[in-house]
Amino acid sequence: GDCAVVGFTADGPDDFGVLLLADFKAGTKLYVTDDGIEADGALRRNEGIKSHTFAADVPKGTLLKLTDFADVEEGKLALSTKSDQVIVFLGSPSAPEYICALSNADGWQSDADSPSSSRLAPGLVDGETAVGLPKYDSLVYVGAKTGTPASLRSAINDREQWKGDDQVRLPMPDGFTVV
Repeated sequence: GDCAVVGFTADGPDDFGVLLLADFKAGTKLYVTDDGIEADGALRRNEGIKSHTFAADVPKGTLLKLTDFADVEEGKLALSTKSDQVIVFLGSPSAPEYICALSNADGWQSDADSPSSSRLAPGLVDGETAVGLPKYDSLVYVGAKTGTPASLRSAINDREQWKGDDQVRLPMPDGFTVV
């Protein structure tokens, strides 16, 4: 997990936060999707995929939001208030290399049989490189903001370090320092 999802808001306007836990080189293309992962590990490919290509080297500790992913690869990325997921990957939509993920469908399911469900992406581990959270329209990480990549990854992917709300849009966390 070279990243961790630190926020999710499905009440308009949609938003999410992805904290980079490693340095990324110029030219690297990072993808994000709200597509679920099917039982065979493939993307469901019926929602949206956006991408961001780094124009320059980007240091760990950088926080990316939905607006940073300006290039539409396919479909429309629109976070659902019923439950959804934010899945970040390298590679390509047809051959994704998953690096971090969040689900707010009360954890992960065995298959993506609806737009609101997803299996845990291959290569990711819930509580380590991904987090399965209770269903809320707005979820934010509220734990430590300074630490090593390993300590922040562990804290961010701990369900107990999150706050959720269905009525109030919670502010996206920022001010991270990755040492």
